[in-house]
Amino acid sequence: MEAATTERKRRVKKDAEAIVKYNAVIARNVLFFRNERGWSQDDLETLSGLAKANISRIENGKYGRRINDDFVAILANTFKLDPDAITETNEDITNRIHALTQASKQWPIGEETLEEAERLRNDIQDRGPKEMAQVYMILGHIEYAHWRVSRALEYYEESYRLAIQTNEPLLIQKSRYNLSLILIASGRYERAETYMKESLNEAFDDERRARALNSLGYLYYSQGDFDKAEYYYSEVQKYKLCDSGLLVTLQSHQGMGDIYRLKGDFKKAKECIDQALKIARDRNDGIGILYSYKTLSEILDDSGDIEKSLSYLKQAKSVAVSIHRNYESALIDFHLCLRLKDYEGMIHATYQITEMDAPPSELAEIYEIIAYEARAQGRMNDAFEYLEKHVTMLKRK
Repeated sequence: MEAATTERKRRVKKDAEAIVKYNAVIARNVLFFRNERGWSQDDLETLSGLAKANISRIENGKYGRRINDDFVAILANTFKLDPDAITETNEDITNRIHALTQASKQWPIGEETLEEAERLRNDIQDRGPKEMAQVYMILGHIEYAHWRVSRALEYYEESYRLAIQTNEPLLIQKSRYNLSLILIASGRYERAETYMKESLNEAFDDERRARALNSLGYLYYSQGDFDKAEYYYSEVQKYKLCDSGLLVTLQSHQGMGDIYRLKGDFKKAKECIDQALKIARDRNDGIGILYSYKTLSEILDDSGDIEKSLSYLKQAKSVAVSIHRNYESALIDFHLCLRLKDYEGMIHATYQITEMDAPPSELAEIYEIIAYEARAQGRMNDAFEYLEKHVTMLKRK
């Protein structure tokens, strides 16, 4: 009998604690949403129909019993929010952001991840800038991963704008870094350079300095300034990075390899890419392996070893398919068809590439290649058509 009484008291106490915790969450959220809108308790009473005394008791944690679902629904409707926004804790939001961040790093990124990110954005749109900046960053990652550059740029821009409002250096640096990369991908080099140099000046550890240097290398490589790019990539390799920093080292080796290839030093180029490939394999980094194979193929093609070049390109294609990198897969298809002189295959691959919001610089190069091949095959109408497209893309770069 005594044991049963003790257990009953324990349950009553536990239930009471749960009610206090639940009401405290609602109190904090109601106060936040009311203040954010600049409403007084009188305003909320008028708009919701709830008595001011009840609103005051809710906000001050003195409601006395569990706030019922009808009250929650009325408050949510008044604030024009989903009821979950009234009852959701900061911990819930943090967990959802963390789960989405991890999901956005995995391949393939399913549409359900994008849908959840959009739901979360809608759920927290009336909260502070920190959470919103993080969610917009995730949305940018997802769109960029699918090579929807225009949408990714919009999201990264918004993430950076919100991050600045938080005055949190780490969040600002991270959002600025992502924005810089997408600016390069969309050909906005001047802004990208400004942001990257800011990141370099503000970097407070080796990994962040190396990342900023690597980004500058990529920027100058994208602009065709190979001497500057080589300088910044070589600076990265002075740092002995580990764990997540190895990705930066890998990318710098890939960048250096491509520069040596373009300069005609195929031996050094292959040495750099071999180092990148080793790091990628050690990290089980599919994207790193993909780009290493692709660059090795280009090195061998430029040096005249066509058979080995095709072999590496086919390996790159296989990796691209296995990790669901559709854009890279289509791009590799284009180059395979080019080397095999399959004109119709090139056109088909180009159609796929254009459907994926490819950057103007990439399309300009592709259209120029098709125009040249069309001319070589006597397809003069096609040659003129793709030359015009090439010029159009050059103007958009």
